Amino acid sequence: MNEGRYFDNVMVTDDCWIWMGSDRGNGYGGAGAEYAHRWAYRYWIGPIPAGFDVCHTCDVRKCVRPEHLWAGTRSQNLMDMAVKGRGVAKLTADDVRAIRADTRAQRIIAADYGVDQKTISNVQRGILYKHA
Repeated sequence: MNEGRYFDNVMVTDDCWIWMGSDRGNGYGGAGAEYAHRWAYRYWIGPIPAGFDVCHTCDVRKCVRPEHLWAGTRSQNLMDMAVKGRGVAKLTADDVRAIRADTRAQRIIAADYGVDQKTISNVQRGILYKHA
């Protein structure tokens, strides 16, 4: 995505800079072939280390403000989530059974349950919520 088109999709507020463009279906903005916050990190801060996540200090998935972004390993991102009380199990046993029986696209199912597509994939493959 070119710079001009990118900034046409950003609403600057006193706190976060909110991505108003397309949505990836998991709460994160999409800027062309990548996530909007990853594009912002590369543009304002620099290269993203291989295998690293771009995390939000503000916990707003559509925020692209460079001061709110940091690069961290998946473990660091998960630890940040846990410390902030995010990432708590959202799905009930009934939800898990329904998800496993659902034949719709995973991104659509994810949006219905407020989780990301990877969670739906892991539920359907039996990696998460094995007890259900």
